[in-house]
This record gives sequence, structure tokens and C-alpha cells, in this order.
Amino acid sequence: MKIKLSILLLFLVFQSCNIQNKPDKDSGLHISVSKEINEFKDYFENGNLKIIGQFTDNKKTGKWTYYYDNGKIWKVENYVNGVFEGEWKAYHTNGQLYFGGNHLNNNKEGIWKHYLKDGTLKYLRIYNAKGAHGEWKSYYDSGELYVIENFVNGKEDGKWTTYYKNGKINQTGIMKDGKKIGDWKIYNDKGKLLRIIAH
Repeated sequence: MKIKLSILLLFLVFQSCNIQNKPDKDSGLHISVSKEINEFKDYFENGNLKIIGQFTDNKKTGKWTYYYDNGKIWKVENYVNGVFEGEWKAYHTNGQLYFGGNHLNNNKEGIWKHYLKDGTLKYLRIYNAKGAHGEWKSYYDSGELYVIENFVNGKEDGKWTTYYKNGKINQTGIMKDGKKIGDWKIYNDKGKLLRIIAH
């Protein structure tokens, strides 16, 4: 009797091992990911829309639009996982573009332009991940070129020149790592050299 019982137990253990080691036909890993997307809206006291956007898993995502209380768009931002990504624009109260450009990984990237309410270009800026980079230009409100500046990775670096409204050079010199170096020349509005300042 004891011999028969032992044989039965061995048989059951063997069968159990076979069942556990039997390969599953569907042995792949299956993960179901569900993201929570919520629309966000805010309103002025007069009932006009103030902000519209959306959150994905509690982070700003996609296009967000902000409005003045008169219903005109104030600014448009784009987000990925809660940080700036893509086009960014702001507008004057009259609807004219105020300034705009692009973001990359939450940093300004490439050319950004600023305008006056009448559409006149005021500033042209260039950025990379480290900040100001390349040639910047600023203009008088009447449209004439005022100054050309140069930057490298967030620091003043290169030739800087300011101008009179008539296009004549006011002063010019070289910047290096945020400091003036060498001779800086200053002129009057007729183009006559007034003095040279050594740095």
C-alpha cells in the first residue's frame, strides 16, 4: 500500500512539473497605458474666454491660447510634457504680432522677432540652447537700423556697432566674453571720427 501511495505522489509531482514548464503560446508582455487628458478653460468676469488648453497626466500639452478680455488673442504657446516646444507667439491688443519664435526643449531656438503695434520690426534676435547667439539687430521706432550686436552662447562676443538714424555709424568696437576689448571708435552723425577709446 505504501509503495502504491509513493508511486501516486511521484506521478502527481511529475505532472505538476510538466504543467509549470509548458510554454505559454502567448508569452509576450502586454502593458496597457492610459493617459489622462483634461481640457482646461478659464474665463474673464465678462464671460469671454481667457485661457484654453489641455493637460495630459497633469502636464501642459499641445496648444494653449490666451486672450485679452476683448476676445483678441494675447499669446499662443505649445507644450510637450509640460515644457515649451515649437511655435510661440504674442500679440498686441490690436491683433498685430508683438513677438514670436520657436522653442526647443524649453529653450528659445533660432530667430525671434519683435514688432511695434504698427507692424514695424523692432528687434531681431537669435538663440540657441545656451542663450543669445549670432547677430542681433535693433531698430528705431521709425524703422531705421539702430544697433548690430553679436553673441556666442549667451555672451557678447564679436563686433558691435550703433548707428544714427541717417545710417552713419555712431560707435563701433569688439566684444569678447562680455567685455569690450581693443579700440572703440566714436563718430558724429556726419561720419567724422571724434575719438578712440582703448580697452
